[in-house]
Amino acid sequence: MALTTFLGAYPCTLLIQWLVTPHTGTWPLPLKAAAFPLVLLPTLTYLVMPRLSRLLRRWLYPPPQN
Repeated sequence: MALTTFLGAYPCTLLIQWLVTPHTGTWPLPLKAAAFPLVLLPTLTYLVMPRLSRLLRRWLYPPPQN
């Protein structure tokens, strides 16, 4: 699951850094630090991780061996 999280979080982090960071350059550090997880966490929770878990379900949850 850690690898799956990395596969979802790393591209999202890059994309958010590329899109959001230039617009928050003048913001105070605590506000900048809060903006990143406010965008990243809902994106991962509701969009990326459900799709990635479904895509990798056979690897994440292999059928039991008898």
